[in-house]
Amino acid sequence: MPTEPSPFRSERQSLFHLIDARQRGELSAREVVKASLDALDGTLLERSRADRAEAEAAEFDRAFPPGAWMPALAGVPIIVDDRAWVRDQGLEFEPVLESGSAVSALVAEGAIVLGSFLADQPLSGLGAPVDQGSEIRGSLNRDPLVQLHSSGAITASLVAGDLLGMLQRAQQGLASYRPTLGLSPTLGPAESRYVVSFLASTVAEQVFLLDRLRARGVSGDPRYLPHSQPKSLASFAVTPRQPDRLGVLESVGGPAVASTSSLRSQLPEFGVCVAEAPSARLQELLSTSAGVDRSEGWQGSTETALVTIELDRWLATVDAIIVALDASDWSHRTIRALAALIENANLPYLVPEGGTVILVGARFGDAQLLRLGAFWRENGLGRPDPSDQSARHRTS
Repeated sequence: MPTEPSPFRSERQSLFHLIDARQRGELSAREVVKASLDALDGTLLERSRADRAEAEAAEFDRAFPPGAWMPALAGVPIIVDDRAWVRDQGLEFEPVLESGSAVSALVAEGAIVLGSFLADQPLSGLGAPVDQGSEIRGSLNRDPLVQLHSSGAITASLVAGDLLGMLQRAQQGLASYRPTLGLSPTLGPAESRYVVSFLASTVAEQVFLLDRLRARGVSGDPRYLPHSQPKSLASFAVTPRQPDRLGVLESVGGPAVASTSSLRSQLPEFGVCVAEAPSARLQELLSTSAGVDRSEGWQGSTETALVTIELDRWLATVDAIIVALDASDWSHRTIRALAALIENANLPYLVPEGGTVILVGARFGDAQLLRLGAFWRENGLGRPDPSDQSARHRTS
C-alpha cells in the first residue's frame, strides 16, 4: 500500500496510468476514491452518492484483490455531470442518470461513481450567461469540472450535455471527441441534443470509455444508427494515419475565426495539402446567421438541408475539415454557430490533446477521423507556442 498521497491529486494524470496502477496492485480502489473525494469541494456533489462511494470502493477491493482479474475500469472514480440536461428539464436534481444505462454500464465495467454535480453549479466553459455578441474571455476556467480535471482531482467524467458545452471545454485545452450520432449514447431518442460524452486526459481514453458503454449494449440514437458499427473505436485512436488533403473553415456564423496560417506553413512538411476551401455557396450559407444559429431556427429548416448537402460534397474531397481553436477570437455567437453546424449535419469532431484546432470528419467516418487525430497528436501538430499569451491563457 502506498504511503504517499496518490499523484493524480496534484497534476493531471492519464486514466490509463491510473488503471494500470490499480491492476498492478499499487493503489487500492478505496485509496483512489478517497483521494478524489478529499480533493473535491463537497458542495459540488449530490452528497448521498458521494457518501456511498468509499464503501463501494472498499467492497470492490474485497471482491477483486491485487493479482486477481478485475473489470476494465478497475475501480477508478468517475463523476457524472448532467447539469445542462437537468436545467433544461427544469429539475433541481435528477437521479435517473445514476441508474440509467450509461452509468450502469460503467459501474458494470468497474467504475466507482463519486456523484453528480449539483444543478446550480456554473455550466460549461462560460461559467455564467454571456451576451450574444461578447467575446469568451477571462471566465473560461470557472467551470468546476474543468478545474477538477486540470488539478488532477479526477481523471474521468461522464458528461450528459450538449455540443456547445463540449466545444467550450475544448477551448480550455481539454481533449474532446464527439462521435457521429448513432455511435454516441444519448439520453433517449427525444433527447438527441444531449449526448453522453467523456472527459479524460486524451482522446484515446475517451474513446476507450465510449467502447466500454458500447460493449455493454449502450448504443446511440436509433434514428442515426449506421449500417455497420466497428466493435472497437479505441484501436483507431492509437493508429495514426497521415491525411492527404485538409479543408480549412475560417468563418462560421459571422466574422472569420482564428487564422490557420501557422498550420498552412507547418503541414506541408508532412506532405499534407492544406488548400481546400469551402465552395462559394457553402461559404455564403455559413456567413448568414439564419444558416447556422440554432437559436434562430436553423434546425429542421431549408438551410439545414442546403448546408448539409454542401458539407457532404466538401467532405467527399478532403480527409477532414480544420477549424482553428483560439479562445481570444471566438465570440459566443461563433461557438454557438459551430456547435449547431456540427450537430445538425451530424458530423464527428475531435480536438487533439494540447491542440489548437478542431478536426471535423465525414458522417460515420469516425474511424478515419480518430486515426487523423492520432497522427496529429503523434507529430505535435497545432500545439500552442509557450511564448504566446493566448496559449498560456488556454492551458493555465
